[in-house]
Amino acid sequence: MVRYKELWVHGISVLKKRWPFTAPSVWIWFDGNQLCAKVVTDEEIQNIDEERKDYTTTLVNDVITATLPEKSKEGFISAFQELIEKGIPKKVWHILYNCSDLRLASKRFPAMTDEELEETLYWDQDRMFTVSFDVSVAWDIISHDAMDCVVSATAVRKTVVDDLMAAAKAEMIQIKQIVPLTALIRANHKEGFYLFCKEKSALFISRHRRGESMRIIPKETAMEIGKVFITRQREVYSIRSEDIMIFPLHDCTAESFSYWKTCISFWKSKNNNEEIMTNDENVEKIETAEDSYANIVKNFMNELPSTWWKDMEQTNIDFLFHRNTDLGNENTETHKMVWKNATVAICLLTFFYSVYGGYVYYEKEQTQEILLGKENLRQQMENEKKILKEEANRIDEWKNIEKENERWESKWVMLSEATPLGVVIREIHATDEDITINGSASNKEKAEEFMGNIERFWQVKTIMHMKGHGKGLSMMTFSITCKRQKEDA
Repeated sequence: MVRYKELWVHGISVLKKRWPFTAPSVWIWFDGNQLCAKVVTDEEIQNIDEERKDYTTTLVNDVITATLPEKSKEGFISAFQELIEKGIPKKVWHILYNCSDLRLASKRFPAMTDEELEETLYWDQDRMFTVSFDVSVAWDIISHDAMDCVVSATAVRKTVVDDLMAAAKAEMIQIKQIVPLTALIRANHKEGFYLFCKEKSALFISRHRRGESMRIIPKETAMEIGKVFITRQREVYSIRSEDIMIFPLHDCTAESFSYWKTCISFWKSKNNNEEIMTNDENVEKIETAEDSYANIVKNFMNELPSTWWKDMEQTNIDFLFHRNTDLGNENTETHKMVWKNATVAICLLTFFYSVYGGYVYYEKEQTQEILLGKENLRQQMENEKKILKEEANRIDEWKNIEKENERWESKWVMLSEATPLGVVIREIHATDEDITINGSASNKEKAEEFMGNIERFWQVKTIMHMKGHGKGLSMMTFSITCKRQKEDA
């Protein structure tokens, strides 16, 4: 059995060297002002390409930038030509969309098929994204059960997507995907926190066992709101991950990016009372930050693990849906034929290997996995119902508390207005039947005026006991007793 596995691995390596069917991926960052291109490849593919001299080593793990004159077909053609002149291979491209027209929304729908859900999103997009222009929508189901599902949808301006595809067709480039920047969190496949930062605000998303939660955080109160959001998410969904990934959106400046990094350091701190950096330290950190947004993008694309880029190629959040660009040139047809032959060879090898491994054993393992999955799903549904019931009970309890104490809140406001100058309230005692107010007044007339105000504002009967001047005090003390009415009990 081990011998056959060795032969299988050796055969695959021979096919890789003969036919480059594992070509590097080209990812294009698009933010409305520029295009940043990166060739993503693994070590094995990189070595093969260096031997074949198809790609220069400077393109691997490097970012090439091209200016976008305008968001139109002619502007995209000009930027594409600049990237190609700088050495970006004219292969299959993937677009990472990060413009100002990017819209993100999540909504709960009844359980339905993918076809029904896609049609529902088409007719419901105006209410979900509140835009007046035509949009292209990419969506993914982040959680579901037997009754309903939660969908995360992203929308962009349709005319921009159409101009991108038209320019690619004119330049004989195949664009395989157009995915939003927010879809990068799907590539991680782990629970944790993700911060998409702008100049004046940020989108904070947490991934957990029940799906996703998001919160818009303004820059002015980011420290406090972010800390509360993280604490709440960890308590409710038992998130154990300490990771907080940061992503720059289209209008994020170097100063803002440095500030959001400072916020992440504060949120990760174990001590909530930990002192933040002084203003001088903040200024020093900002001065040493990147000089421009373009450098932020370059560093971000270089630091992102290559496995994330590879996993992004499998995402369902794609604005192109099932649309393909038909290039119709000889090079494309040749590559299609090579891919077809290589696919047939791999399928034949896989077929014989699977037969030799044992079909019966495979079926047995599959059946056990299905039964185990059904049991886990049933247990998960019961746990979710229990959590929802506990949250509903907690909300009802708070509503009852607010309802019972609403009238007395207004009475305390009236008490502050009823206190004249020269009267000081020292303490208030409340029982089920009466309320006693102890204080001091400059003279008897001020105390009587205070008692009259209480009777008029609270609509209660009062009894006052004057205790005279205290030792060493110029003011006289008093005690006013108010009888509670039944309706305020």
